[in-house]
Amino acid sequence: MEFRKISDLKVGDYFKLNRNSKEIFERGEYDREFKGYRCDYTSDISKDKILDGQRLVKIDIDEYEIGDKEANDKWLDNHMWQSL
Repeated sequence: MEFRKISDLKVGDYFKLNRNSKEIFERGEYDREFKGYRCDYTSDISKDKILDGQRLVKIDIDEYEIGDKEANDKWLDNHMWQSL
């Protein structure tokens, strides 16, 4: 298992908060107002979490855990207008 500080990750990198965590996050930009890094839940686009840059997180995540974002976005584009 490999752990790194959030401040050492690039924007868009995926991580888990600890080795037993099921939730996967995507690192976002630094938020000066909250003095932390905005990290988005991959399971819910309307949720995020502000985390300190010194926080150690697990970075070795299998691709199947993240899912195929490109395929999911394509499916959403194709089906979004059908429901209107």
